[in-house]
Amino acid sequence: VGTVAVMTTSSPSAMAQDSSTSMEQQVFPGVVVPSKQVEITAPLEAVLASIEVNEGDEVKAGQLIARMDDGMQVVVVEAARLRAEAEAEIRRTQLALEEAQATLERIQEIAAKGAAAEQEVRRTKLQRDQAEAAYEATKEEQELAKSNLKLEEERLERYRIKAPFDGHIVRIAAEAGASLTQNDQVLTMQSIDPLEAWLFLPD
Repeated sequence: VGTVAVMTTSSPSAMAQDSSTSMEQQVFPGVVVPSKQVEITAPLEAVLASIEVNEGDEVKAGQLIARMDDGMQVVVVEAARLRAEAEAEIRRTQLALEEAQATLERIQEIAAKGAAAEQEVRRTKLQRDQAEAAYEATKEEQELAKSNLKLEEERLERYRIKAPFDGHIVRIAAEAGASLTQNDQVLTMQSIDPLEAWLFLPD
């Protein structure tokens, strides 16, 4: 606790006696504290791969300050990306649909000339409808794969611990290589711009 602020007050009686303002200085004890202080914790259960800062370092909001071991999740993301970007199955079902459509059109032309039975037309139309359904299902599966890729990429991002605001690293509580559970403390951050002054005023 120390002297942290000076408050000036005007004396009404002095103002009445003299046209110039007389000021009386009053000094109050208080403390200066950071405007923010947070404990940065592990976002999930994993090995702490690295600490990217040192105690006393100044960091910016969004800066990488620690990293959890994300090796397995990287593999998951790459597998999800391969599925999301796969075009071969879509191309195969598209070609099958085009072939079924062409076959149907030929049979319809023959049937119009009385050279094909109605049953043959219905069978060919069913095959075209099945090919179309397979093509649409394949496209839907790829859209789901793209959504899953986005989800896995978001999960990967959780392995990267970033500064929530501009500030300083005041304490590092864990070491690289430590096995952490979710919410285990990793480090402590403070924001000292601005500072807050707490004054203890007399009753």
